[in-house]
Amino acid sequence: MVQEIPFPPNSRVVAYLRDSGGDAQELSVAQQEQVVRTWCTGHNLLLTTIFADVAAPGSSTIGRDQFQKLIAHFHDPECKETGLIIWKLSRFSRDMDDSAYYRSDLRRRGFVIHSLQDNIPDSSDGRIFESLHDWMNEKYLEELSVDVKRGLHHLVTNYQAIPGTPPRGFKREIMTIGKHRDGRIHQVSRWVPDPELWDKCKEAWRMRAQGIPFHVINRKLALFGSINSYTTFFTNRLYLGEMHYGNVVIKDYAEPMVTQEMWDMVQSYAHKNTKKENPMSGDDNRLHPRRAGSSFLLSGLAYCTRCGSLLNGDVIAFKNGRRLEYYHCRNSHNYLGCDARRISKPVIEAKVIESLREYVLDPEVVKERDKESALAQANDPQRIKKALTGAAARLANNTRRINNVTNRLADEDNPPESLVAKLHELETENKELVAENDRLKAMLNHETVFVRDPDQIRKMIDGFNWSMTQGTLDEKRDAIRSLVIKVSAERDGDMVRGIIQFINPTGEVGTDMPMNESHRRDTYHRHIGYSLEFTASLTPQPYDRP
Repeated sequence: MVQEIPFPPNSRVVAYLRDSGGDAQELSVAQQEQVVRTWCTGHNLLLTTIFADVAAPGSSTIGRDQFQKLIAHFHDPECKETGLIIWKLSRFSRDMDDSAYYRSDLRRRGFVIHSLQDNIPDSSDGRIFESLHDWMNEKYLEELSVDVKRGLHHLVTNYQAIPGTPPRGFKREIMTIGKHRDGRIHQVSRWVPDPELWDKCKEAWRMRAQGIPFHVINRKLALFGSINSYTTFFTNRLYLGEMHYGNVVIKDYAEPMVTQEMWDMVQSYAHKNTKKENPMSGDDNRLHPRRAGSSFLLSGLAYCTRCGSLLNGDVIAFKNGRRLEYYHCRNSHNYLGCDARRISKPVIEAKVIESLREYVLDPEVVKERDKESALAQANDPQRIKKALTGAAARLANNTRRINNVTNRLADEDNPPESLVAKLHELETENKELVAENDRLKAMLNHETVFVRDPDQIRKMIDGFNWSMTQGTLDEKRDAIRSLVIKVSAERDGDMVRGIIQFINPTGEVGTDMPMNESHRRDTYHRHIGYSLEFTASLTPQPYDRP
């Protein structure tokens, strides 16, 4: 069968090459490159760029830097190539979902993909053949994985032989278990105590059991180049003498370095530092102090559409005083399998604020969402009773404060204006609390629940606008967070596309954090989530990564 050439003569093309490494490799990158160059020359094509991942598995696109650069190359609006040449579909990806997703992405952008070895027509019928090839390529990986795991399981259970690098304090001990079929000696290794590091590692466990921090332990013992390595070190059960390898557990694999009592003590310190015990730990926590104090209004709210990672703020400062401010995907920034581009801070923040003003806080839309929220809450009497108890307590407390201020005013001949203003503030709050109590009682009695009146809605909108124009950074951030649950965004060429997930405001904007239920224990808010798509155009900035 003669293979059709999908490119016109003199077309500009790029190539993607990959091998998995190892002696049994079907064709190395160098051999693939030679064939591709010869083929392009023979068909009058201009090969402009070659992207090659050497010794990189095809089971995932994560860690394949050249593959990510290839996708970014075709996402560039200035891309002049007609399409992509690959050696085989299995070189592109052995994952069915990845392979189909990235091929579709390139084709939707108008690029042609041609495999030299698979001989698949560029047509609707060809898409069916590609799917079958994807299935066979992934099936090959699955069967290979089963064979490898079966072989390793045999070595572990019969010889206690473990592949890989042993943890600190242990070393590999080579042993011979027979011969291969071709006559070569079959050697494997098991892990045994390393006398050079054994006492030092034991001292590290003793120090940690006393609650000494990682950095102090490392300063004294210098076991690792990074203190992050101690997290794995202090959770490895090999130091108890147990070997855990997949579903295989060998209880008395090695001499234990620590006692069960010491192990339990160290694990108790690790448990105290988990997010469950300490919710403020972790950079990805939206309430983390570094995020709460950030000058980026969407810090802790903005996420990458492509990989789901939080977007971090980034500033480039020039000697002339100019500053460029961006949001960037953490995974993309660290080359961890995402190719998302930076997003201009002023553009996305202005668009989110504009969307909140024009749609989320539109008076008529707020009324409709009020009705939905009231209907949803009316079907949960236990929660309403709990909310009513809290609201009644707040009303009683507010009434006591009014009485205290009134008594002070009565006792002073010339009361300060601040005290009078405080009384007005408490009286206004009292009216709102009375209305809240009446609303909850009506819901509990299955009466008609009225939506907020226009004055209440206008006050809420005015409060948001004041925060955005005259408020401090904290007030602006609080106003946005009282409405927004999450912002997912990505840059596509010179456009920013995203989705704002938000809730209908339950009170004065800036007073409540949007969650499924309020973080304030004495307040009842059960929110309905909404979403709003947005697009914004931007002008490419210097130092913008393609």
